[in-house]
Amino acid sequence: DGYLVLGAAETVIGLTTAFAPVEGARGIYAKTAAASSLQAAI
Repeated sequence: DGYLVLGAAETVIGLTTAFAPVEGARGIYAKTAAASSLQAAI
């Protein structure tokens, strides 16, 4: 489980397969199954 909370000037552009909007909650996104296969470059 995981959630992403964004401010008004932030967006999930480029991560739309990794996060889906939580219905009725502006700026809160839930991690999707596709996010499990993503790896961040550090």
